[in-house]
Amino acid sequence: MRKIATADVGGTHARFALASIDGGHVVDLADPVTVKTGEFASFQHAWQEFGRQIDQPLPKELAIAFAGPVGGDVLKLTNNPWVIRPALMVERLGVVRFVIVND
Repeated sequence: MRKIATADVGGTHARFALASIDGGHVVDLADPVTVKTGEFASFQHAWQEFGRQIDQPLPKELAIAFAGPVGGDVLKLTNNPWVIRPALMVERLGVVRFVIVND
């Protein structure tokens, strides 16, 4: 079994949770950690806060549901000043594998 992090990023809140994966299926989803996006300068800072709140090493895999278009080098949220640069995810977040989908 492996753990991945999940994130649902919207205009006013970002919700993070740990998911346990076994045989390609989610077998457990932890209670979410919700942060107000206006209290953090970037997704990276909110990600670090998630790690602080769960008090364990962050997983190396991440799935993000993103409230905005997901194509291109710079992803911009519809109602939030945060941007996500997929090319920098590995370096800035410490993940080795990620997926970003429009929600």
